[in-house]
Amino acid sequence: MPSLWILGLAGVLSTPDAAQLHDELARLSTGVRVMYVAAHPDDEHTELLAYLAGARHAQVAYLSLTRGSGGQNRIGAEQGAALGILRTQELLAARRIDGAQQLFTRALDFGYTKSAEEALATWGEDAILEDVVQAIRTFRPHVIITRFPERGETHGHHLASARLARRAFALAADPSAYPQQVARLGTWSVTRLVHDVPRFMGATVPEGPYVTLDVGAFDPWRGRSYGEIAATSRSQHRSQGFGTMGRRGPSVIRLVHLEGAQAQQDVLEGITPTWQSLEGAAPLGRQVASALDAYDPAHPERSVAPLLRARRGLSALAASPDRDALIVWIDALVPALAGLFVDVRAERAIVHPGETLPLSIELLARTALPVRLESIALDAEVEGGARRALQTAPVAPVALEPGAAATPSLEITVPADAAPSVMHWLRADPEPGREHAEGDARIAPWTDPAIAATLTFTIDGERVAVRRGVRHVRADPVLGERVRELEVHPALLLTPERPVALAAPGASTTLRFAARGAPGRYEVQLDAPRGWTFSPATTTLEVDASGRGELRVEARAAADAQPGEVRPRWRAPGGELAAALEVSTLDYPHVPERSVLLRTRTRVLPVALRSLAGQRWRVGYVEGTGDGVGAALGEAGMDVVPLDVAAFAGDLSRFDAIVIGVRAFNAVPELAAQHAALMSYVERGGTLIVQYQTENRLEQVRAQIGPAPLTLGRGRVTDETAAVELLTADHPALTTPHRIAAADFEGWVQERGLYFAEQWDAAYTPLLRMRDPGEAPQDGALLVASHGQGHFVYTGLSFFRQLPAGVPGAYRLLENLIALGRPATDAPRAALDTTEDEEPAPFGTWRGIYAGVAALLVVLIAVFYWISRKFS
Repeated sequence: MPSLWILGLAGVLSTPDAAQLHDELARLSTGVRVMYVAAHPDDEHTELLAYLAGARHAQVAYLSLTRGSGGQNRIGAEQGAALGILRTQELLAARRIDGAQQLFTRALDFGYTKSAEEALATWGEDAILEDVVQAIRTFRPHVIITRFPERGETHGHHLASARLARRAFALAADPSAYPQQVARLGTWSVTRLVHDVPRFMGATVPEGPYVTLDVGAFDPWRGRSYGEIAATSRSQHRSQGFGTMGRRGPSVIRLVHLEGAQAQQDVLEGITPTWQSLEGAAPLGRQVASALDAYDPAHPERSVAPLLRARRGLSALAASPDRDALIVWIDALVPALAGLFVDVRAERAIVHPGETLPLSIELLARTALPVRLESIALDAEVEGGARRALQTAPVAPVALEPGAAATPSLEITVPADAAPSVMHWLRADPEPGREHAEGDARIAPWTDPAIAATLTFTIDGERVAVRRGVRHVRADPVLGERVRELEVHPALLLTPERPVALAAPGASTTLRFAARGAPGRYEVQLDAPRGWTFSPATTTLEVDASGRGELRVEARAAADAQPGEVRPRWRAPGGELAAALEVSTLDYPHVPERSVLLRTRTRVLPVALRSLAGQRWRVGYVEGTGDGVGAALGEAGMDVVPLDVAAFAGDLSRFDAIVIGVRAFNAVPELAAQHAALMSYVERGGTLIVQYQTENRLEQVRAQIGPAPLTLGRGRVTDETAAVELLTADHPALTTPHRIAAADFEGWVQERGLYFAEQWDAAYTPLLRMRDPGEAPQDGALLVASHGQGHFVYTGLSFFRQLPAGVPGAYRLLENLIALGRPATDAPRAALDTTEDEEPAPFGTWRGIYAGVAALLVVLIAVFYWISRKFS
């Protein structure tokens, strides 16, 4: 896969500039390939990738085992599968800058683990090892570089990536390993495997032989150092908050030898380039070298003729993976060097099966090289993954005049069985520990376009095919041109209003789904989990002329109702029942806009909360990043008021509790200046709950967050089933209004918590103890301190994961924390206020206590005054 292909993924159509064309020619001529292996998006060493691709003109690929769906999100609410799509796009955006390519395996990012053994067991070690071997046999690297050591104290995914790379290094050359691959890809022997020692591991000289590499060189074609290019690339990982500054000057790294031929001076020494290893290709490599010598940024077309001669020679050689890859590479380069612009656009971004769609095509030859359009063919993906040719009116061949645009137009009919634009790794429920994908798609960075065009040209006398995905382009008044791939959506989409619907046993709640799609009437069926009754269970839904509708279903929980998942199905009149899909949109300036289509699902959760029984806790919520806790509290029947920094100058006494969202102190630096206001609120009887805040080398909490000294650490418990010990079982936070027990920690997802407190003053009471297997116990997950008349809570428990996942015990525990110091009552909060418009007295039911104390003081003063007058 040529690096130029990255420019066209995810709907981007970026015409390569002079530097990119030069580098691509140089990489083709060099014939050296390097694969970098790590675990997640943002693990890659972008400075090394940029240097190898730019200064050394190697073809470089980053193999990320996962798509990062288990991480946090600094810029939005996406979690899970949607976050995995966003982080995949961020990787592709980074590769468009540093010149490398991107590959993946099926490994699912299930969150932080401290053990490589757990990672490999969860993924299915042999399945992911097979994917790594497939990636090696497909890309055929001469050198593999690992980012992480195989042992040590780091993320288990990191350690596992290094172990898998070492095993795959040997297996890729073994014809008995995964023979079903060998028939298609052949075997491949990697020259050497080395480990890139991260700078953050310190200046200790590594064990074993190593070579150094100065990756801080200057790129004269771009006018920037590779440290500057790398910073721009790394800063695409915005969802992780990894924006960074450019670096100039020497930047020496160490590459430790692990396997294969040991390098003595340079990591790329002793490599046999492709043009020499491929039988009969050496003279053709000289043609490519002459194309590079002939390259002139003002006349890039001068490099086309020698490339086409090399292509003719390659076509005469016996088919092989290397030969075929070189032909594909040249076919991608020739149109770009010829200055050929090709774009296929749709007038709208979303279509439905069976619809007719006009397409406009823009062709422009921007050099004097003879270019002639011969034919246009279109195809679409249909259910089952096959691609089907689409019938269109033939387009007459046309010679493109230099500088004059040709704009043929076509009309297509979207197949009735066109596949919805669901990312290929999300089309089926994941297998345990890994995404579902087959064949080449297992390692593919992106999903093929829903509808694509193949345009055949004659360029300088040779037939060359150019393939383009159909896309939609619009003008944004702020960002300018915004592009997205054409998407096929089913006739009906059903998106739940919320991921979890709560109801007290014996009570009901309303499930709401936003309907989007083609106007018409549809039948919708919902299967109720055990103990639930849906009314209606089957209904007719109408989507209006604007493509919108709403589905409402009453869900009643019996006394013995169980938590469960609701997956609607639908059909058009006379059609078959189909699983419903839900839709959300990724719309960020650094990546192409994209719909996220996932299987529609919402959880119904029976849980006896005071807030569902009439107790209207009033909660002020400071939203963090990737934080759905505030919305979950609202679903639980609480009055949730979003707070910004300016709100702390006002009256906070109206809140029963104020909750600080995850990483809010990291994301909102101004929050640190509100410490006095928050402590005053607590001192006067309020409850302040601070969820986890990040403390690492990139982000720190630079202010005191509690009433007494408290140091945050990086402690976490990643085993979501780890036993939890109640240290102070009779503390109100564990008894009122709910008696917390071991059952409340069942069904947790991904982890217990993270960024626990590390050290704390005696004013804090730790309430919980937990540990990962084989580790020392940790007590910093939940701390409570009394301050004045109120309470302060710090918790690293991952409520931000548990509440959206519908974990009953998490709701019960968080309600206890909110209720600290409050007498529980079944009366609605509104009934405790004097009038609807009047500002509520401080802290609800405490108002009566304050009034009684004040009245008693008045009486005592009057009595004292009477006695003093009588006996004076």
